[in-house]
Amino acid sequence: MGEIPIELQAKFLRVLEEERLRRLGGKSEITVDVRVISATNRDLKEEIRSGRFREDLYFRLNVFHLNLAPLKERREDIPVLVQHFIDRFSRDAGKKLHGVSPQAMKLLADYAWPGNIRELRNTLERAVILCGTEIIDPEHLPSELAAGGGESAYLKLPYGLPLREIEKEYILATLSGCRTTRRARRRRWESARRRSTTSCTGTRVADHAVRTRWKTSSIRRGPPRSSDRHRLSHLRWPGVSGSRA
Repeated sequence: MGEIPIELQAKFLRVLEEERLRRLGGKSEITVDVRVISATNRDLKEEIRSGRFREDLYFRLNVFHLNLAPLKERREDIPVLVQHFIDRFSRDAGKKLHGVSPQAMKLLADYAWPGNIRELRNTLERAVILCGTEIIDPEHLPSELAAGGGESAYLKLPYGLPLREIEKEYILATLSGCRTTRRARRRRWESARRRSTTSCTGTRVADHAVRTRWKTSSIRRGPPRSSDRHRLSHLRWPGVSGSRA
C-alpha cells in the first residue's frame, strides 16, 4: 500500500468511498462490495509528513490496525514456520522429510532474517531440494547462515562519518566478538578479512591496515573495554587525512 503513486491514491480513495469503479476497458461504472486488507513495510505517518501518502486515505484504511513484528523479533515462531515449510515443500517434491537437525535449527534461529518469512521460505525450499535424507542438516543451508549473515554481518554507521571514525568502529566491532584465546582471535580476523566492507558507505578497509593499526594500538587482546574507545580516539591513523567517507 505504501508504494502506490500519489496520483492513484485519490482514485483508490474514491472507490472506497463510493464503492464504484470502472474496469479496464469498460464503458460504465459497476458497484463493488469488497473487504480491503492492505499491508506495507513503510511508516505511513512519515510518508504523510513527506507528502508521499494521502492522509485521508490513511484514515480511511486504518480501521483495524495490526502491527506484525519482523521475524528476528519473534524467533519463537521460527520452529513452527520451519516445520510448516518443510512439510509443504517435501510434499510438493515427493520426498519424506521429517524436519531439521538441532545444528541446522540453531543456525535458522540465530540468523537475522532481513528478508523475513520470504527469505525463510526460499531457504527451506532450497534445503528440501538439496536434501537427500530425511533430515535437513547445516550443509543444506546457505553459507551466510553459518557465517552469521543477515543484519548482524554488517557494520552499520551513520552517513558522512569520517573514515578515521569508520576504521575505529570497525576494529572495535571486530574485537567485540573475539574471545581471549589466540586461535579464536585468528578465526575472527580471517572471517572479518573476507567481508571487510561497511554496508552503509561501501568503504573498504584494507586487512593489512586494520591489522597494523590494531597491533600498534593500546587495545588489549580480547573483548574491548569501555576505555578502549577512549584510547582509540587519540590514535594517529597512518595514511588517513580525515577525508569524509
